[in-house]
Amino acid sequence: MDNRGIDLQIRHNNNIGKFNYSVTGNFNWARNKVLRRAQNAGAAAGLSLIGRPIGTKYGFIADGMYQSWEEAYDAPSPSGIVAPGFWRYRDLNGDGRITRTDDFTVIGRSNMPELMYGLNISLGYGQFDFNTLFQGAALCDVSLAGTYEGSSGTSGVDDNTPFTKAFYGYGNAPYFLVENAWTPDNPNATLPRLTAYKSSQSAHNAHINSGWIRDGSYLRIKSAQLGYTVPKNLLKAAKIESIRAYVSGFNLVTWDKLKYLDPEMPNVNNGFYPQQRMYSVGVNVTF
Repeated sequence: MDNRGIDLQIRHNNNIGKFNYSVTGNFNWARNKVLRRAQNAGAAAGLSLIGRPIGTKYGFIADGMYQSWEEAYDAPSPSGIVAPGFWRYRDLNGDGRITRTDDFTVIGRSNMPELMYGLNISLGYGQFDFNTLFQGAALCDVSLAGTYEGSSGTSGVDDNTPFTKAFYGYGNAPYFLVENAWTPDNPNATLPRLTAYKSSQSAHNAHINSGWIRDGSYLRIKSAQLGYTVPKNLLKAAKIESIRAYVSGFNLVTWDKLKYLDPEMPNVNNGFYPQQRMYSVGVNVTF
């Protein structure tokens, strides 16, 4: 492996009368590439990991959906039957077949961000204090379905997830699968047609493909806290050294392109529970 990057942190503190502030920004950019690795001698050159970052995503390129049974009939597929509303995979070598050997190509970045950054702001005025942390990442992609990683780190099987197949595992379906699903009246849909969990459809849509790739970049207000410290002269009679009351929140606002999913989720996963927005109120008393 070859790993190169930059770590940068800039901090500024200042006081203006009763007002004081501290701003700390951090920036981390790191890129890696494989220099040498044992590979199958018969692997296509386009699938070689040499010279590419660890975690680079390979798969089929999805060119929209099949729109009719006439179009889907005899359509090439790596998994058998194709129906209207199924992904249309690009035949890269033009041989009339869709195979992992000849039609796989690079479709996305690693889900490990190449760029991470943050901003911590601390403010104080009199007895009041405020702290907040912005956290962000960029240059990364998330695959909602496709190849699961085996326990040894090697590629496992391709499959859908609860985020890509309605009623997966006899469970409920996320509403975004319904509102964005292909139907004859919605031919420009961004997601395949709905199918029942045990329907006799093929696994065609479960293969890793560009249609399931999402930009994993995000910016999140990770935490914020507002506090008030009671003046010491009001506490002398009660023999209390200090009292500080506060209200805080976590994962308050997120700007991302995943919309319905947590941008900090792992890659292809079978039901990651998203981080929750939380609020808390407390009082610290020191005697």
